[in-house]
Amino acid sequence: MVNWAAEDDLIRACHLLAETGLVTATDGNLSKRTDQGLMITPTGRAKALLQGKDLCYLDANGEILEGPGPSREWAFHRAIYMAKPEVLAICHAHPDFVTALASQDLARHERFLFDAELRFPQLGYIEKITPGSADLARAVAKASLSANALLLASHGAITWGQSAMEAVQEMAALERWARTVFILQRTGI
Repeated sequence: MVNWAAEDDLIRACHLLAETGLVTATDGNLSKRTDQGLMITPTGRAKALLQGKDLCYLDANGEILEGPGPSREWAFHRAIYMAKPEVLAICHAHPDFVTALASQDLARHERFLFDAELRFPQLGYIEKITPGSADLARAVAKASLSANALLLASHGAITWGQSAMEAVQEMAALERWARTVFILQRTGI
């Protein structure tokens, strides 16, 4: 069942997420689509310390096939995979600037950077919904259909891509843009 290349991509992405400060301690989660369902980071584990043996494999219904308990956000990962068949990996994190500005509906802000205009022409925004809930999974699935990334009020963001490394790079780009918006707000521009 183990896909070593997929595991390696996910673990390297977890380490990059932590090294770049996009997550702290045990927050955030990453997943990859598998033939059986999805592979996801476990609950309550620091991304900087994860190894392949720590990952959880779920079937298409969310039942554990192998590994420890999954992140409590597994349902919204599954919902995105069901809504967007082209997505192969998902990153959810709480970077400082994205999280701070998400409650202001950062999606409505002008994309001051050319990179942000290209990467995120359609940002989805989800009002504050309880983390790990079925309501959040439904809202994420619906919003993902017309978005390139999602902002969650008081809860960070969700990005995706063809690999876990790409999903993390999208999160880093989203955080850079949020930081730019914050700086511009502070300077009154």
